[in-house]
Amino acid sequence: MVRKKDQFWEYVEALDGRFICKFCERNFAGGVPRIKSHLLGITGRDIDICTKVPEDIQAKVFLAGGGSNKKAKNKETTSNAQEHGNATNLPRGLQQSTVPGIFNKKDKDEVDKKLDKFFVLNNISFNLIQTPSFKEFLTNAIEYGKSYKIPSYSTLRAKLIPDSKKEVDEYVAVVKKSWGIDGMHIDV
Repeated sequence: MVRKKDQFWEYVEALDGRFICKFCERNFAGGVPRIKSHLLGITGRDIDICTKVPEDIQAKVFLAGGGSNKKAKNKETTSNAQEHGNATNLPRGLQQSTVPGIFNKKDKDEVDKKLDKFFVLNNISFNLIQTPSFKEFLTNAIEYGKSYKIPSYSTLRAKLIPDSKKEVDEYVAVVKKSWGIDGMHIDV
C-alpha cells in the first residue's frame, strides 16, 4: 500500500506493488522500508544497494527517518563501532560517502601505498597489475565484500593449486586428443 505522505516515493517510480529506482533504474517489489534500505545501503532486506544515489539524497533520506529501521541500523552501528572504535547512528554507506575523515575511511592513497608495499616487499613484477587474472581477483574480492578471508597457506597448497592443476591436465588431455593418430603437426 502506497502512503502518499512517505516522501521516499519521490526517489522511485511506483508501479503496482513494485518500484523502479530513479537513480539506478532497478526494479524491486516492496514498499517504503525497502526503498530506504536500497537508498541508504542497508543490507538485510533482500534488496540490492543503490550505487548511483547522490550523497545529498542519501543524507536527506537518512535524516528524514531512514535510520528508523532499528534491526538493520543496530546491526550496522554495532559492526561499525567494533571495527572503528566509535559509536554512531549513521549507516555504513552514509558514513563513508558523506563524512570520510571522521569515520577513519581509508582513502585511495593509503590503499595504493599498501599495494605498492605488497609488490615491493614480495619482489613481485609490476606487470602483474596489468594481467586480467589479477584484475579479476581484485574485482571478485571487492564484490564479495569485507567478509572475504584470504585462503590459508594450507588451503592454497593442498586444495586450490591441485584443483587448478587438475583443470589444466584435463585441458591438455583434450588438446592431445585433437592431435589425431598421426601426431602433432606444426604448420609454419
